[in-house]
Amino acid sequence: MANIDLLNPMNRKMLIDDIRSNENVERKRKSLKDYEIYNDNAYPYVYEKLASQLSEQTAAQMPIVSNLNIAKAVVQKEANIYTDEPERNYSNITEADEEAIEQIYADGGFNSILGKANKYYKLRNQSFIQVVPKQGKLKLRVLHGHNIDVIPDSDDPEMAYAYIISSFDKSAYLQAGQDGTNQMTADADDYKAKSERYQVWTSEIVFTMDGKGNILTEVVPNPIGSLPFIDIAKDKDFEFFVRIGQALTDFTVDFNVSWSDLLYIARLQGYSVGVVSGDPELKPESMTVGPNRFLFLPQNPANENSNLTLEFKNPTPNLEATLKAIDSLIATFLTTRGVDAKAVSTNNSGSSSYSSALERLLAMIDQFRASKEDFDLFSVVEKQLHQIVVKYLSLLSGTEFLDSKYSTSQAVVNSEMSIQFKKPEMIETKSEQLDNAKKKIDLGIADAVSVLAEIDGISDDEAMEEIDEIQVRKLESLTKAMETGGDAAKTALNGAQVSSLVEIVSKVAAGLLPYDAAQSMIVRSFNVTDEQAVEILGQAGKSFKIDPSVLGSQTALN
Repeated sequence: MANIDLLNPMNRKMLIDDIRSNENVERKRKSLKDYEIYNDNAYPYVYEKLASQLSEQTAAQMPIVSNLNIAKAVVQKEANIYTDEPERNYSNITEADEEAIEQIYADGGFNSILGKANKYYKLRNQSFIQVVPKQGKLKLRVLHGHNIDVIPDSDDPEMAYAYIISSFDKSAYLQAGQDGTNQMTADADDYKAKSERYQVWTSEIVFTMDGKGNILTEVVPNPIGSLPFIDIAKDKDFEFFVRIGQALTDFTVDFNVSWSDLLYIARLQGYSVGVVSGDPELKPESMTVGPNRFLFLPQNPANENSNLTLEFKNPTPNLEATLKAIDSLIATFLTTRGVDAKAVSTNNSGSSSYSSALERLLAMIDQFRASKEDFDLFSVVEKQLHQIVVKYLSLLSGTEFLDSKYSTSQAVVNSEMSIQFKKPEMIETKSEQLDNAKKKIDLGIADAVSVLAEIDGISDDEAMEEIDEIQVRKLESLTKAMETGGDAAKTALNGAQVSSLVEIVSKVAAGLLPYDAAQSMIVRSFNVTDEQAVEILGQAGKSFKIDPSVLGSQTALN
């Protein structure tokens, strides 16, 4: 089946009618609403909902909360593909051409813009990228559902035959037109139709038309022979635009409405209310209560039981229960999105915290698993982008439309690109690294050399040298301590006795002599108490350990 002939004026007229149809305008209105709420402009939508639930007069008096952007918090948590720069590898390409492509990506901020496209994709399950040659560079433009219209391919409605980019003012997306129809005869909004601009792209031609379907520019061939657009989407249902609800932005509005209600309740019921009761005949016409004022309450002299009383009633709204309900609501919603509830919190506990690197990693892995399909999707997006970029480079290299530093050979169109996105890694604190190292040594699955090499990122030989130096310093310190004496060395030990004690302590530290046996030997041989022997041994064989191989250096030290 052939695609529509856009050079036929009647077909262009029908296309304009389709663009202005209520269904298409509603699609754009929803896209615009999501975009506005994500970009911190939720106030009109919060106000609108409050006015519909209560009244416009009440909504105008309420303290409206609209800056709690749940949509942005969730999207930024979910859209994590370009948090770290991916690694792109090229094949069938010269080194000079590869450098030119990398320069194009760097100068154009491609990673940042692709990350932005990732965010808008998570917001609506569909976003678009256009590659645009501009000012001697190639630039990426992120487009949204309210920026474009599409003519589906006749053979595959999930693919685009033509993209139409309009320059409508945003208000035009919210209304189908001045009178809802566009008659063949002249009407009051015809001048608007003539000022409208639609840029039409197919894989074969490019032109611009107005709101009447009149072609305003020369119809030129598509310079690269393919659409310079990338449709970022999945889960289509035999149609081009993805049909989804607005759960994320609707919840954001509802969440702000709930907080607005809560603050309004607190304001209304936070003040005491004055109540006058008694004989209606004695009711004063008006009264003002406040500091530095006197209030006269009359009585009926003929009836001593006829009087007025003034009191203040204090409302007691259960604000705590409301807060808990809001907390529960957001936790449940985040769970349905597969997002850690720590991503958004309504309490004052501060930012997310994890008890260990393992918990942090598990949270990252859950996030990674949720994004696995997105990694696959954006791998395809990256390859499509590469094909568009190299076509433009091949076409524009050596011309005034491309800076010479980006010039490539014609063979660049045959190059291929693969991409590797960053995966989650366990990031341990220094304390966690040392605790885990100690556990490995205690279990016998590692030794001091292997854990030091792992922690410091050095070779095993370097780790052994460092440990030997440490152990030699320990022996030097031990010898000096024994020679200078402490509380346990006040028995005036001679040099030979000190050397013997150093040897005993060293053997305990090296695991060659049991601690208890060494303690008994010191008590009997040097005539000291058990407490003094324990003081001499210190942490030998416990926290103080040495490698038996270094004991050979003891003779040199002594």
